[in-house]
Amino acid sequence: MEEGYIYITKNLAFKGELVKIGRSKRHPQERKHELYNNSTGVPEPFILAFYRKTCDCNLSENKVHELLSSYRHNEKREFFSVSLDAAKEAINLSCDATEKHYGNPIPENNLVSFDVNYDEFEEVKSTIVEPDFSHIESDGEWIEIEKIKEGPIGRSSLTQEQEHRVKIFANIFKNVFPGDPRWTSPEEWVIDFTRDINPENEILLWEKMAKAFVKFTNTERLNNKETKEAFAYIQYRSQSSKKESKFQFKRRHLNKRKFKVLEGCCRWKAAPLRIVKC
Repeated sequence: MEEGYIYITKNLAFKGELVKIGRSKRHPQERKHELYNNSTGVPEPFILAFYRKTCDCNLSENKVHELLSSYRHNEKREFFSVSLDAAKEAINLSCDATEKHYGNPIPENNLVSFDVNYDEFEEVKSTIVEPDFSHIESDGEWIEIEKIKEGPIGRSSLTQEQEHRVKIFANIFKNVFPGDPRWTSPEEWVIDFTRDINPENEILLWEKMAKAFVKFTNTERLNNKETKEAFAYIQYRSQSSKKESKFQFKRRHLNKRKFKVLEGCCRWKAAPLRIVKC
């Protein structure tokens, strides 16, 4: 067990929602300078965005990286395509779990945050590692959405790890419908996922949707109507093929260029919603 820090850094050379999450036994302010000074492949210094002290930095880092595995930019690097708020949530959930693992009380003063000006970031091209969702069953038939009713709360139970994963993408989508507690409360999201017969499949679907949403909103400047339409398309695309979505989805606010970019962010095999007939 080694006491240390879990930190988040950003880099001016990387656009928007791409964060590095790592560990350090030394203060993160020192570590951010090492990241730049010891690498000839990084054109700009790193900016420290957040850090938290933990009783076991190795265990906490492993928990964070596992929690955010669906958003990993490259399997060999500690970069994640996820919002800063979601990254903070992942660190806090993981560090809390580490403290509980050792029977320690949850500290109240080990969280340090910094303001980051995202408008300063410059766009760069990168290769995203897409998760494989081909194992999710997708055979089915079309049904009118009005005929679908929610299952009862508590039909399934979620593991702690599943609850944490739900809270991560709940954080990513919280600004789509601001003011609506069903969308902005992570606890409400967790409750909704207990309605599913197989919550793991649904969580996997929402993780890929969250990754597509982050990738698109990271690329384009959107107003509120465009953001909601992008989210609506991602939901539609998660259950329909690209061809079906192209002809069935009614675009109203996104222009053709933005919509084409959005289509490119949704690279997966469709997995239609599974329902149980009552």
